Amino acid sequence: MDLEKIGTGRLGDVFAWEDGLALKLYRSPERNSSAEREAEATMAVVAAGVPAARCHGTVVVDGRVGLILDRLPGPLMADIVFDDGERAMVGLAELQCRIHERTAAGFVSMKEALEARIINAVPSGVREMVLQRLRELPDGDSILHSDLHVLNVMLGSEGTWVAIDWDRAITGPHHYGVARSLFLITEADLGDLEPVPGITEGRRELGEIYLREYSEHRSLDRHELAAWRLPVLAARLDEPIAAERDYLLGEIERELSRA
Repeated sequence: MDLEKIGTGRLGDVFAWEDGLALKLYRSPERNSSAEREAEATMAVVAAGVPAARCHGTVVVDGRVGLILDRLPGPLMADIVFDDGERAMVGLAELQCRIHERTAAGFVSMKEALEARIINAVPSGVREMVLQRLRELPDGDSILHSDLHVLNVMLGSEGTWVAIDWDRAITGPHHYGVARSLFLITEADLGDLEPVPGITEGRRELGEIYLREYSEHRSLDRHELAAWRLPVLAARLDEPIAAERDYLLGEIERELSRA
């Protein structure tokens, strides 16, 4: 099938589809279960009132399951973050607050999801200490995107930001969602956008704008937020991104050394 590619990501591509819609297609058939899960999650969060591109079902193309989605006019938030970082971070924080206001049944709990990733990826010498820290943290029931950053947010048809790529959606405490996004903003390897993991002054400033704006809309305890950093780092090892591994292991050791 001859399709016009209109977007690309780490694991898949987006193509123009009929009736003004878009097709998101993972590159490998091994991701078919992820596509089905993402379609279900996207429908569920839209039904809950979350700002997300509507999913109109799935289709099989060349043996791969694809999602039929609303085609968003854009731009991608990543396209403006370096020219107008404040606009991007304010938009990201406001969008995340709107997501965290919502709840929905049927999602895996955050602690269940993180525990599985930590068991799978964290070295045995520190695994139990990390799991114990996770178990001591509070629960919650907010919808969490779990991968909300500038590459997963686009401007929608009504001129407001919407979240895309819902394959990691879970429910849990909003502090975890903020801690995960803060890591992605300030430290993560985001490929061509930000290929070297670690905090730079520019990324630190973006993170502060994001936290300031989020705090204006929803309560945010900085002590609790800091406590979530360790589980965020540990679960990130399971993705896996080779350029981050040594950095993550070093930061995990530092977090565990804190009283």
